[in-house]
Amino acid sequence: MRKWTRPVSALAAAGMAATLAGFAGSTAWADPAPVDSGAQETDLAGIKPVDPDATPETVALFQNMYYLAGNQWMYGHQMDMAMGYTGGANAAPRASGVAADAVAFEGTKGQHLDNSATKQTWGEHAAVQGIDIGYLELKGEFGQFGAMSPDQSALRPAKYPASGRGPYYGYDGLNVDGYAWADLVEWIAESYQHGSITTISWHETNPVTFGGYSANLYYPGTWMNHGTIPVNMNQTAAYYVLPGGELHNRYEARMDAIVEFNEDITEANGGTAVPILFRPYHEHSGDWFWWGIDDMERKFQPTTYQQFADLFKMLEDYLMDHGVHNFLYEISPDRSRLGEPSVLFEDLTGNAELKALLDKYIDTKTGWTAAVKTTAHADLTEQYNEAQTLAPTSFHYGEPIALNNSGVPLDLDPTTGAQTTGTAQFRDWIDSGKWKDFLLNKWEQGFPGAEYVDVYGIDNYWESGNLNGHSYHPYRNQQAKIAELFCSSFDYVAEKARADKKLVAMTEGSSAIQEIHDRFASQCNTGAGQYQFGDEDGATYPNLKYVSYALTWQGGQTGTGNANPVTGAYRDEIAMAGEYELYETPLYYHQTGDIDVDLDIPAFAGGLAVGFDSASVSLADAALSPDKAWIVGSGDLPAVEIEDSRPGASVGWDATITAGAQLTGPESVDGKALGLAPEVLSVADNQAVIAGAAVAAWSAGFTAGTEFASSPVGESRGIASVGGELSYKIPATVTPGSYQGVLSITVL
Repeated sequence: MRKWTRPVSALAAAGMAATLAGFAGSTAWADPAPVDSGAQETDLAGIKPVDPDATPETVALFQNMYYLAGNQWMYGHQMDMAMGYTGGANAAPRASGVAADAVAFEGTKGQHLDNSATKQTWGEHAAVQGIDIGYLELKGEFGQFGAMSPDQSALRPAKYPASGRGPYYGYDGLNVDGYAWADLVEWIAESYQHGSITTISWHETNPVTFGGYSANLYYPGTWMNHGTIPVNMNQTAAYYVLPGGELHNRYEARMDAIVEFNEDITEANGGTAVPILFRPYHEHSGDWFWWGIDDMERKFQPTTYQQFADLFKMLEDYLMDHGVHNFLYEISPDRSRLGEPSVLFEDLTGNAELKALLDKYIDTKTGWTAAVKTTAHADLTEQYNEAQTLAPTSFHYGEPIALNNSGVPLDLDPTTGAQTTGTAQFRDWIDSGKWKDFLLNKWEQGFPGAEYVDVYGIDNYWESGNLNGHSYHPYRNQQAKIAELFCSSFDYVAEKARADKKLVAMTEGSSAIQEIHDRFASQCNTGAGQYQFGDEDGATYPNLKYVSYALTWQGGQTGTGNANPVTGAYRDEIAMAGEYELYETPLYYHQTGDIDVDLDIPAFAGGLAVGFDSASVSLADAALSPDKAWIVGSGDLPAVEIEDSRPGASVGWDATITAGAQLTGPESVDGKALGLAPEVLSVADNQAVIAGAAVAAWSAGFTAGTEFASSPVGESRGIASVGGELSYKIPATVTPGSYQGVLSITVL
């Protein structure tokens, strides 16, 4: 595994005295130079998952991914362990076994416990593997409530055949891609073991209609496949599954299936929960899923902004309440609906001249039939009339209008309405900040809040792999403008992510690994030839370097001119699986800092006195426990001299040692973190001294006091020296730095 040693100055800034000794590894190529623009955060207090009870491995993964952002991006591939690298007709599930050839896995599933599409192509696993659990929710719902009755099944849409697979035919144990529950579990556990990260998406069936991937929407008024007809059918699907909705209990059964799936992964991984990037309700900015919030094209909003936020929160809270503490939660709107420059409803408000110009634009569209143009004119009139009634506070006010599913650019000829190159208008849109404000406004629609999201992402980040843009893109065929919109949009989201101490990722797209690199280096070039690792001072897109990973959808790994990322010239830009110990102690503090304990020992009147060699003890050489859950260490307690020179008979003495209630530092740590094993170092002639019992760290502790040493009646006179081993045991999730505590010794 490749690792590098950070300069001591970077550690010192974090309050750590230890170096990363032994953390460098030899490689056949140069390690990337670290950047100093915030990628190496020194304050880890805020860099934690939203789950306060996240497992140590999950915390480590989050912090390590945050740390690596700005140094390298990780390559990801959907269903990487399930299919042959060429995808399409040549791909085959590993469970079936395929012939030994160059385009698919060789042998059977059981013969390939450490194979993947990317590894077969390049020799190394992808850093990120995508899995989808769509349809698996039916195991919970149908298991608890029963499958659909024959009458209900008969209500399936006409597009569904009489037989097949999917919810209308019952739960068959396969996900939306046709892979078995057990195989998905195995592949996720394998990914963890070879150092890959798993991200899970959820192409969930519609909870009202059971419609699958291609029939996912629910239109109010078309209730079907459930026994009770609601009083008010004119509600969204989300309305029925949120708390208080008529299908909420059934939906809880769906969430139970996710809990069970996660438990099976933990069992397959030997009892250790596998950290997972969970990406539910993806592409919600569109209008093709029942959880979508867009209403630009269909004139129907599948789910309201607030309902989407509530849905996301409900799912997350439910999973945590049912013991799932190994998920990092991703949100991933679709970039095609984040609002490329176009005419907004607000632009139409009181602007009859603009409406007339747009009518001319419709007439100039040579590719539209007369019927299409008639529809577009009617849509424009409807939208213009609506714009006159909108208040600036309406969420529609800043939305783009659509004419027959085609974005309408601002760069129109003012006389003919025909589209021009629009350079001046485009530059005004970008340079004025209007595009940034609009993009972030669209990105945040339905956002459940930073307290519910760990990863800020965008799906379909490269216009579905088309440099010329989608057919409705307002700058169709203008590659430079399309690239600038992409680069700036991710730069804005990355800026927001770093401000919120979150990860940022290209969560799903169709570009192959070489294509991603080439576009990073050319379209988003900062001037150094590669967007991430050059000098970022003055860069046009200074935050793009923080993109953590880019996931390409299942399919081809090679492509035209797709050089090998493992041995290619740009190898140092890309992280593949196993290069970093992502699930262990965060790379920020592989060696923890010192913990200083000051001894506050009072003087005593009379002939009973206490002295000590040193007023403090420094506990260094911190290490991780074998299970990686604790930071442990120890040190010798300074010798404490107890002198009994009281006149008269020897009456004995007892020494009690008490730890302060808290260790103070970057955060408070319970004083029970300290443990003690007292030891008698020396005694005077004819003196007897007995050491107190050992107290284990992070057990009962000795914040209420424990016996340090004692001397019996008749044998206490003289000077005794008492010391021992002071140990500590602190949760590995604690913020690194210097901590102080106080030990008080009382002798009576």
